Amino acid sequence: MKIKVFNQKYKKRAAILVRPFFILFFISLSPALCAQFFFTEASQAKYKEVLKLKSVTGFPSAQQDQAANGINTYIEHLAETIKMLVEENPELLDRYKQNSEAAEIKVSGLNPNSPYYLFVLGEIKLQRAFVKLKFGEEISSMWELRLAYKTLAENAIKHPDFLPNNKSIGLLKILVGSIPEKYTWIVNLVGMEGSVKEGLEMLKTVSESETPFASEAKILRIAVLNFILGKETGSEKAVKDLYLSENDNLLYTFLYASVCMKNAHSEEALCILESSPDYSSNYLNFAYLYLMTGDIYLQKGIYTKAFYLYKRFLNEYRGGNFKKEAYYKIFLCYWLNNEDDKAIQILPQIKKEGNAIYDGDKYALYFAENRDFSDKNIMKVRLAIDGGYFNTAEDILQKLSPNDFHSQKDKIEYYYRFARFYHKTGKIIEAIKFYKKTIDLSGDKKLYFAPNAALQLGYIYRYQNNKEQAVFYFEKALTYKDYYYKNGIDNKARGALNEIKKI
Repeated sequence: MKIKVFNQKYKKRAAILVRPFFILFFISLSPALCAQFFFTEASQAKYKEVLKLKSVTGFPSAQQDQAANGINTYIEHLAETIKMLVEENPELLDRYKQNSEAAEIKVSGLNPNSPYYLFVLGEIKLQRAFVKLKFGEEISSMWELRLAYKTLAENAIKHPDFLPNNKSIGLLKILVGSIPEKYTWIVNLVGMEGSVKEGLEMLKTVSESETPFASEAKILRIAVLNFILGKETGSEKAVKDLYLSENDNLLYTFLYASVCMKNAHSEEALCILESSPDYSSNYLNFAYLYLMTGDIYLQKGIYTKAFYLYKRFLNEYRGGNFKKEAYYKIFLCYWLNNEDDKAIQILPQIKKEGNAIYDGDKYALYFAENRDFSDKNIMKVRLAIDGGYFNTAEDILQKLSPNDFHSQKDKIEYYYRFARFYHKTGKIIEAIKFYKKTIDLSGDKKLYFAPNAALQLGYIYRYQNNKEQAVFYFEKALTYKDYYYKNGIDNKARGALNEIKKI
């Protein structure tokens, strides 16, 4: 499932945080081991509904569902975790923490000899860590991740052939391999070992198995390849197959649309989102999907429709994240539609509403406070390229020249947008040229264009199997200081370096 992890950097993986941690069946276990961890018909049905992001409560009152059963406790905890990650209602946070601790105590009283015993305890800690991170409790979240790692690592020693461990430990190895520098003290304290390459192999093993965890491992692997490592090849087909397998699965809808948008296939993402299940009933309140759909209409230049979707997101969303970003995009709807007076009136709301944890919200706040306006044509190019509307982007770019811009920032962005256009359209020689031009012009300016140009050059050289140049540019991306979007760029560069250096 899609989980937003380690620091606020992972806005577009906001989705990665909503991933299933679950046990479906017991394979080749003795009755003694299975006695307190077992699946019933009711629990299997509930599990499937939870993973579709449906709103579910309680278990049927059948006698077998009232017995001490770690699986039922786990499903209930999973359902509450997903609800917190999807709806982000801060009023429910204290209750969630209390219920999570109660679930851990309940499982602690079950059969310690079962391979599911430590696995479920570790997963509960892991889920709780993601929720705490989502609500800005960074240090507490990192500590929970430390405890989850220790618990799962102990289970791997006790039960080395227990396949579900590969899914969870594989994910943790990837996350630790790309962890921000400010948290390395926690990693060193517990001896957590990160390896993106090893973690991917562990996920691959589970994804290609016949276990019930195969689909989850596929989703995690796709998310890591796209949103951490920047590897896109083959991912869309894999997630599309999952999406087509369950057309009422809102999680698959979200993941498929997210991957499409990440890869500049917004038109396909729009079809997916607008044909998704009716999430106004029976599903969790996944208001973030309105924000995603609004982004596509903004990219297309259909500002009235985008405005409506952003307003709907703000009306239905209960959390504090993404609000500043949404108001900033409402500003863009007015501004790009040449309604400058209305646009200016949105700036105080950007400063007032929501949190500034994620990079998108941080940038929105920076923009509102500094009124750091870009050229309107360059902004339209940026949005069109992001969505894969390359003809629109090319038409605008062909009419521009560096002499059209008065500020150095706009001139740098002019070259950067050309680099992005050439990269996305497969003109790699031209892309390399313009990325390097962006880096040269940027100097020590605190803008994200140069560090992201370095990151993209790293991706290009990695694809060309030029390890030396790839490492050079990934390391260069990490040298830039104090600019917005730093968290996301740094973690992608660090994850890519970890993978390359351990090949």
